[in-house]
Amino acid sequence: MAILEAIPWGNPQFTAAFVIFSSVVAYRLTRPRSTLPTPKESLPIIGSTYAYVGSVRRKNFYKYLMEQQDLLGPMWSLDVLGASLYVMSDPKEARRLLTDTENFYRDEAFQTACKGITQYSLFLLPSGPQWKHHRKLIQPAFAPNNIRKVVPASIKHTDKLMAILADMLAKNPRAEADLHDCFQRLTLDIIGEVALGGHQFQSVDALIPEKAPKENMFHAFEQLIQMVGDRFSLPEWTWGFINSTLKDSAAPSKMLHDLADNIRQKRQAELDAETAAGIVRDKKDYDVLDRILIPNAEGELLSDENIVDEIIGFILAGHETSSNTVTALFMHLMNYPQTMQKLIDEIDSVLGPHGEPTMDSLKDLKYLDNVFKESIRLKSPVNAMARTTLHETVICGHHIPAKAPVLIHIAHLQQDPMYWGSDAKDFIPERWNDKQKMMELESIGAYMPFGAGGMMCVGFKLAITEIKIIVIRFLQQYKPALRPGQDHSWTVDGLTSGYRQGVFATFTPRA
Repeated sequence: MAILEAIPWGNPQFTAAFVIFSSVVAYRLTRPRSTLPTPKESLPIIGSTYAYVGSVRRKNFYKYLMEQQDLLGPMWSLDVLGASLYVMSDPKEARRLLTDTENFYRDEAFQTACKGITQYSLFLLPSGPQWKHHRKLIQPAFAPNNIRKVVPASIKHTDKLMAILADMLAKNPRAEADLHDCFQRLTLDIIGEVALGGHQFQSVDALIPEKAPKENMFHAFEQLIQMVGDRFSLPEWTWGFINSTLKDSAAPSKMLHDLADNIRQKRQAELDAETAAGIVRDKKDYDVLDRILIPNAEGELLSDENIVDEIIGFILAGHETSSNTVTALFMHLMNYPQTMQKLIDEIDSVLGPHGEPTMDSLKDLKYLDNVFKESIRLKSPVNAMARTTLHETVICGHHIPAKAPVLIHIAHLQQDPMYWGSDAKDFIPERWNDKQKMMELESIGAYMPFGAGGMMCVGFKLAITEIKIIVIRFLQQYKPALRPGQDHSWTVDGLTSGYRQGVFATFTPRA
């Protein structure tokens, strides 16, 4: 009795913690026992909470997932705070989950994780009418005519980056640059020009010290991306433990919202001026921002709030995935100099040392296509994709309840020796020469860097084109080499995976 009297029942924090803990205990004790394996460090009641939160804090969640998948097989259960996240790495089942919209859907988890940052971006909207409405408006902006526009834009901005590197090397031939930072800036400038009404971020220009702004918007971007990833699948009351509360996100979120709203207002004023002048543009030339600012044939339009959120989505998710992909590709080339030389030889053979690439000439660069596919197979910027079961179902032979979250482990299934052979983790672009085998692996779902089904990445063709142009223009001028002694951990920091510690390289001009 004395013990009960000593308990501070009147303390609201204690009461809340007691209620939450009791609920977790009750749920764990009364729910049906799962047949799925769990990590060996999993504890009664709390499951793998400590290991999960620890891996997030240490920025090695990617490594943790890969290790557990290797140990536990194609499907296992990650139990955190009384809730189960089912992690799966079976190609056929992965494709089924991504394409069967009658039985699986994208829930509000991403939208919840983005609270206070953005709520109505296409990449995070849950399945349903609102997602379909946004997709309907945006999809036409990625037609072939618009994808062709990424070629001159990518050449323009990549050449600007090359000129800045040339000035840097003229002053110091042994100078280094962080490719991760360079490609973040470059892909943002390109996405601004081809998707956001021609907006000029001028972030590559900011590499020049005297042009660098006082506020580092990339720091704000990375803060927000980090917070979203850390929050994912965790209840809001736990966000304070990982420094990701609404208060923590307020300042960088305001910076991003002000930027996006400025882009919206500027482009709207330009469109209004065109209308007043009687200028009528072909709808085929509308980019993403035009598509959501100008009513379509049915008169459908997004609200200003939704438009700002879509701009934020393309800034955060659009350039981040491309920059991480091209950085990883150059990492592979620098680690495999013979591959780099073979690719340079192909580029010189097709285009010459200075010839500008076109959409047509890209088709002739077969080895470049192999290098791209092999690089993104091993280092996919999207580590996993989530779906929720609509009904009770069976996945990989295990009974999974309705409304259960399933994490489709893209990174693991693209490196599984069962499908890719004993050299699955090796960088071998030549494996893509076996077209029949690669088509079979793609068809069963062993290669899905952009997802599958209706929610497949809407801009993947644009991204592929952009990345290939960057690689071509870079290698026509320089052969990069890694600075030794760096931490090159591929980490899941937020929405995407990448080399967040930086990739510092030196550059040898080509004769």
